[in-house]
Amino acid sequence: MKKESTKKSFWKTFHQYRLKIALAAFLVVLPVVLLFAAYISPLIQSTRVSFDQEITEESTFITSFKDLNDLEDIYLGFTWKELIIPAKDEEGNLVSGRFIFSVNYNMNESLDISNVRVVISLQPRFTTFRNVSNEVILSSYSSRDVIVTQNINYPLNPLWFVSINEPTVYIRLMYDKGVSGELNPITVTEYIKVSLVDIDPLEVSYA
Repeated sequence: MKKESTKKSFWKTFHQYRLKIALAAFLVVLPVVLLFAAYISPLIQSTRVSFDQEITEESTFITSFKDLNDLEDIYLGFTWKELIIPAKDEEGNLVSGRFIFSVNYNMNESLDISNVRVVISLQPRFTTFRNVSNEVILSSYSSRDVIVTQNINYPLNPLWFVSINEPTVYIRLMYDKGVSGELNPITVTEYIKVSLVDIDPLEVSYA
């Protein structure tokens, strides 16, 4: 009888204060939902990468990337060669900002690899900003410059308590690889992520 009485008392109390309980639960859940919408969702969106110059319905978004050290067939050399800080035009718009990267590759001489090319996309976290380079064909003998135009002044503050000091570098590496028993080479595509947090440009200048 005592246990049954306790249950009745609980439900009576719950029914009596149901509006207050619902309001308290709402006040707890709402900030969590708002936090996700304001911070987590933009972060996730900013790590979905397309290497198309213009986004269309047919654009493919990449979310999985390797580190430079994880490449198997090729060693990809990557240097942040120069940062050109944008200037302001007569209307106050930022112009002529550029990131210049020096890229080269080496490979095992036993491999039949050719037509090595890269595209670089720059995307700051928590934002929808994106800038994509032209495709650049690499040489195994010397470095090639890959230029990405980006007219943003860093640090960037897209949200409260969020400061972004540099964009994230995403690389699409493609090459043709001869395979034993195959008449034609196959095309290999690798997606690579490079953080600039601990990398400084060799040169900084102003547009």
